[in-house]
Amino acid sequence: MKPRQQLAYQLLEWVGTDRLQLIQVATGWPSHFKCQTEEGQVALAAHLGKIVLSKRKRDYVERRFQNPGQGKPVLADTGEFPILLGFDEAKGKRVLVGMDGVKRLNKVTRQSLFFPVSLLAAGIAKGWAEHESTVNERIVAFVPPLLPFFVDVYREKRTVTTKEIRAALKSAGVKSLPPEA
Repeated sequence: MKPRQQLAYQLLEWVGTDRLQLIQVATGWPSHFKCQTEEGQVALAAHLGKIVLSKRKRDYVERRFQNPGQGKPVLADTGEFPILLGFDEAKGKRVLVGMDGVKRLNKVTRQSLFFPVSLLAAGIAKGWAEHESTVNERIVAFVPPLLPFFVDVYREKRTVTTKEIRAALKSAGVKSLPPEA
């Protein structure tokens, strides 16, 4: 099994089968899921990648994940919502970094998806952290049980309040964050 295909099973393990159902592993770019959100069940085309060093002489401040290569666009079947998810696990702490898949649909160019290292740390510490890129793209680092919340937020293109994030963390059963988060 290829690494991106393994990430589909890893996502299932990290999020939980009560919130996520694997429909088809495919290539991992994408894999197909059904996600149970507050708004109902959502079909996902999840484009998965490991978070790695940026390789731009900025490794001390930047990370990335990317598509498998040129000619490997973001795709979604009819009725599916496309998302991009990067995976990181450091010192036993799991975090996903999510980005909008809609704006990248069918683009065949090589896509490296960059974000600051500080976003990973904040996502782990707080459960949910956002960053706006230099091209005004919203990038979110979050603990895996919040995937359904992430899907609803991105589908609705809405901003969220701290109160909503706290409620989502509580609803997802996340208890291991410090009180100040």
